Formats: sequence, structure tokens, C-alpha cells
Amino acid sequence: MTIGGSDTVIDGAPALGEGRFIVTWLKSKWPALLVEDVDADAPVAHDAPSVGQMAEFFVYESRKAFETWTASGRTDQNDDSMIHVLLGDTSTTLVHSRASTLAKSLRDAIVAWRTFW
Repeated sequence: MTIGGSDTVIDGAPALGEGRFIVTWLKSKWPALLVEDVDADAPVAHDAPSVGQMAEFFVYESRKAFETWTASGRTDQNDDSMIHVLLGDTSTTLVHSRASTLAKSLRDAIVAWRTFW
């Protein structure tokens, strides 16, 4: 699958539960979202127990977004319907559409959430 796009890197080790926070925050914007572990073949619902254990995952806006990304990779039509999340040892990276205002808002939410914890 071709992803492309832009990387937003948030320096510092991810806070405990940061993956779950990201998915919950995105759920408020994308009510029908699905989450797929990078090593899995199928997505799961936002509240699946495995979501909290994922270190690298894709969040799709909907089942249709998952299907188009799986079939075609990034296209002009689906470009802003998936965010790739990497929770590393020293940073969190969001891979997203070049023009994604959603990813920028998510970055700000993560930074604010980290200061709370």
C-alpha cells in the first residue's frame, strides 16, 4: 500500500495510553472509524481490546476508506481518510495527508494531553 503524505513528529516518549487516546479523539471526528494494526490483515472497532496494545496502526475514517486504501493505496479521493500512527520509544509520528488539518488538531490534542498526564 502506498501511503505518502506528510509526517508530523511529536518529540518525547508516548504517554501511557496514548494510542487509545488518539483513537478516542479521532472517533469524535470520524464516528465510523476502524483501526488496523500494522501487522494485521483486518481492521477492528475503536473499542477493541487490542487497540490499546498497538504500537503502529492505521486509523481509517470508515469501512469504505479502509477498502479503498487496501485496494488502491493513496488516491486523490481517499487521501484525507486515513492516519498512520507510530508510537516509538522517543516520539509519536502521524503520517497523514499533506493538507490534513485534522492531523494538526490531533497533534495539538496529543501535546495538551501529555501535559495533563
